[in-house]
Amino acid sequence: MLISPDTAWVTLLKMADSGDPDSPLRILVTTDLVVPSRVPRSNGGG
Repeated sequence: MLISPDTAWVTLLKMADSGDPDSPLRILVTTDLVVPSRVPRSNGGG
């Protein structure tokens, strides 16, 4: 499944906001929100 980094980021935010405190995605997004620069921006060229 190929999607843009921005779309993936929004999807992760929505999944993390689902309310499941044990969701790995919730932990992942919560951690990466502190350092948004870690999100690859030029990784969708292929």
